[in-house]
Amino acid sequence: MDQKARQNVAAAKLLLDAALVDSSMSRLYYALFQACVHVFIRRGLHPADLGPYTDWKHSTAKNHVYRARGRHADTAMFVEAYSLRLQADYRPQLVRTRDVAKLLPRVEDFVEEVCA
Repeated sequence: MDQKARQNVAAAKLLLDAALVDSSMSRLYYALFQACVHVFIRRGLHPADLGPYTDWKHSTAKNHVYRARGRHADTAMFVEAYSLRLQADYRPQLVRTRDVAKLLPRVEDFVEEVCA
């Protein structure tokens, strides 16, 4: 999952540079989600250890993202990324470039740190 997370950060950058903002946001969110899953797996955790699930869920990652680096601020970042991803993928309103540009370095730092 660490390689998927890194590839999605790279894809988000390319898409943002190409002014494909919604697609960029979608990839950025998935980079964050995949990095969370990577940390949990690396620590020997399974979905059932964090909730009543057999597969990794977005809510599981959101509820436990703070455990990746021990920072509760990561929960707010995850919630913001998830909200923007829902807008990007399912709502008619386009995501603003500045919102993705502001979030990108934060997600990139998270991915780099937890996937190192």
